[in-house]
Amino acid sequence: LADLAVVIRPGHRFLKGGDVWGKFYETVIREVPDPRLSDDEIRTLADGFVCDVVWTLRKLERGEYLASQRMLHQSLAETNFRLLHELRLRRGEASWPEARRLELVAPPGELADVIVAAEPTVGSLTAAVAKSRATFENLMATLVPDWRWPALE
Repeated sequence: LADLAVVIRPGHRFLKGGDVWGKFYETVIREVPDPRLSDDEIRTLADGFVCDVVWTLRKLERGEYLASQRMLHQSLAETNFRLLHELRLRRGEASWPEARRLELVAPPGELADVIVAAEPTVGSLTAAVAKSRATFENLMATLVPDWRWPALE
């Protein structure tokens, strides 16, 4: 409901079903706070990011480029969007979940950091994963400074 509150809070109009859902939406707007990530939730995201980087690199080693490309966008980029959203909220800046309107509010440097694009080739995907990891580590250093990338074999 928190994401719904973010979407409808600035204003909404019922096209259908307002008499049934109107009171529910008003309650959501009034009582549900905007979604925020605690430091522990960010650490959980970080642990998943590490696992997904390892998984993606292993897929690359096997020549599974489309699987790697999918994980790059589905998980690695998504995690960076979520972390940037939380960082912007913590700084008191405008932000919306799921990278919505990011192009309108984020400075060019922040946008350049989170944008990932890769051809389904080992070189392009390896570079994109490395860029995603660097962006992730920069975001983590600001959000949860005591978090460290684990030693991997």
